[in-house]
Amino acid sequence: MSQVAGNALKYRGAGIRSVPTSVILARRVGAWYLGLGMLIPMAFHFEGQEDWSVPVDGLILDLKLLQNYQESVSMYGLTAARSLGRGWSAGLGVYAQRYRYLLTIDLKGNLQIDPSRLVRETLRERRAPFNLLLMAGLLKRWDKWSLGLRIMAPAVYVFGKGDYYADRFNNVGGQAETSTIDLQDIPVRFHTPLDVRAGLTYTPHVRWTLALDLSFAFPLQYAVFPDTPLDIEENTKGNFRFSGGLEYRWHDNFAVLGGGSYTPTTLRENEDLFGQDFWSAHLGGKLFTEHVEFGLGLFYILGRGEGLLAVGQGRTSERFEYAGFTVGTNYRF
Repeated sequence: MSQVAGNALKYRGAGIRSVPTSVILARRVGAWYLGLGMLIPMAFHFEGQEDWSVPVDGLILDLKLLQNYQESVSMYGLTAARSLGRGWSAGLGVYAQRYRYLLTIDLKGNLQIDPSRLVRETLRERRAPFNLLLMAGLLKRWDKWSLGLRIMAPAVYVFGKGDYYADRFNNVGGQAETSTIDLQDIPVRFHTPLDVRAGLTYTPHVRWTLALDLSFAFPLQYAVFPDTPLDIEENTKGNFRFSGGLEYRWHDNFAVLGGGSYTPTTLRENEDLFGQDFWSAHLGGKLFTEHVEFGLGLFYILGRGEGLLAVGQGRTSERFEYAGFTVGTNYRF
């Protein structure tokens, strides 16, 4: 949503958001299992345009807004794990983390009665930092139970560059107001917090498995463009994420599974809740053969909360809906 001259302007766009995606090659070397992996925890692309005619001091202002938003995180790394005996096993992973962010907004408008009285706002923001990530895991198995713990250390910043361009002109009120910021190849950062995750599975019957998952991300605060005049900051509160699922082994070669999760908002502004809460549901199946495990599923995600106005100052309500499918496969050589 945007706000111009006190008018709340609703905005709608469309795009795609990927589910967490990974490609992993694992091999046993002696007592160790070594893995080479590529993970994409998140990739998001959103764009659209909108036209409005709004009243300003008794006159009509025609506006057009164009917006394009892209954000993604990708990870590339190595993992090693081994059995410790008595049902215990442990592992360690080292990953290079690549973050990409690109936002462009273009707003144009003029008074119907006098096209020379106009407003122009253009914004382009690019971020491209690299980090290192370390994570470790521990697993304990019993006859019907298993309990796992994963700790992901805070991201270690390596390097990053970005751009920030903002140009504004407005003479709708008669007096021209202009401002321009043009910063190129400036230092930029992206951080992920300390994250602890615990998972539990219970198999009361050979055909039934129940899984529960709880994670906690610790608070985090940092300047996005340090050592610059820009006052852009990420400020996230500590929060939990809850997930659960149930798998039914319908046949030796086929299983049905379903589950859901709840992720509370992570953003915070002036100690007030600020951001989006997400609920998700998933339903799918898995097919097993001697060497291949293949899974296919459907998911739906609903997000609600608050965000910053695309144009103007203040907050607005936001709603996100995602629907799609998941595909996964394992091949044992």
